[in-house]
Amino acid sequence: MPGAASKTPGPFVKEVAAVLREKVAREGLSHQQLAEVLDVSRGQLSKILAGNKQIELEQLDEICWALGLSFRDVVVNADKATSFRHTSDEWTTETAVRR
Repeated sequence: MPGAASKTPGPFVKEVAAVLREKVAREGLSHQQLAEVLDVSRGQLSKILAGNKQIELEQLDEICWALGLSFRDVVVNADKATSFRHTSDEWTTETAVRR
């Protein structure tokens, strides 16, 4: 939300970042090379890859495309790897959206 305080990235975002970092390393890409392809600053990309910045869906989609990763696979695998996040104190039935 515009103007809203930035929330600290949680385990899901950190897991997504780890997957992206692994692919960058495997391909031997520099942050500068990828940043140029994505038209973002190297600093911004470094924060994303470190898991220190929330990732917008469109931005994640662009990064996945640039790295040859499936957006869906990245999200599904990160979700599975961090399923514990829904059992933390922050995730209670009071905060869940009722269907």
